[in-house]
Amino acid sequence: MSGNKEEEDPRINGIKTKIRVVPDFPKKGIMFQDITTVLLDPKAFKDTIDLFVERYRDKNISVVAGNKEEEDPRINGIKTKIRVVPDFPKKGDVVLLP
Repeated sequence: MSGNKEEEDPRINGIKTKIRVVPDFPKKGIMFQDITTVLLDPKAFKDTIDLFVERYRDKNISVVAGNKEEEDPRINGIKTKIRVVPDFPKKGDVVLLP
């Protein structure tokens, strides 16, 4: 092991096993990584959200901003842990753009 905490976390390997690899898509030689299977697996999706929040929790990020789309229930896991805003952040907010 390299000593990197993220590489040692068993959740990462669990998430990796849920990512579907589509060879030669969209063209020969490309290995497309389809995360739909992660989004559809409740444990893998929860682990992904938890790792994301753990990674950025101490980075002084106050807002996650993005394009406002129809309400997506999959982001509720993030919303319960950090403030997500569909609009422009306020002056002084530290923003992570996904």
